[in-house]
Amino acid sequence: MRPRAAIFAFTFVSLLISSSSGCLALVTTRELLESMRDEPEESSITMKYSLNHTFEDISPTPYFGSKEIIINETVSEIKIYFRASMAFADQTENLPLDSVRYVNARLLTANNTEFWSINATNTTRPPEIREFAPFTGLGTWKLEVDARGYGADVVIQEFYDEFLVQVTVVRECTNYATEKDCAFD
Repeated sequence: MRPRAAIFAFTFVSLLISSSSGCLALVTTRELLESMRDEPEESSITMKYSLNHTFEDISPTPYFGSKEIIINETVSEIKIYFRASMAFADQTENLPLDSVRYVNARLLTANNTEFWSINATNTTRPPEIREFAPFTGLGTWKLEVDARGYGADVVIQEFYDEFLVQVTVVRECTNYATEKDCAFD
């Protein structure tokens, strides 16, 4: 009779625990599913911010552009690419055209201090490529370009001044096997 009472008691306690487990069963199930998931991988994503312009007027034309860039604790690196092309600049480099044809580009931190800048009055060969890591200064940064140039399509020749400034922001994130997007933990 004793074994029968023990089995009855065990069955009764099992039913009591399973019917009242609720959250405990969910926790156990969640832990089981988590253990079956692949390990997360560290990854990075890049975001590019560009300002570019091609001058198309025979008279000197001004250009001003700016972009805001959010820099937070997930940013691990900043890359800057700059190129300027000024038509016939090699033939006119001894003439005082610096005030007429130029590209002034700069990247300002959140407190308006200059992080990077360049002043081009000629074609840049090779393009300027800079990488910065690590760095400080969280907040909203600003990429600004002030430029002036010429451009024309005349009968015998076409020429256009142009520039490209591209800031690439590398952000560190975690890539989970079941997620499509990278997560910023």
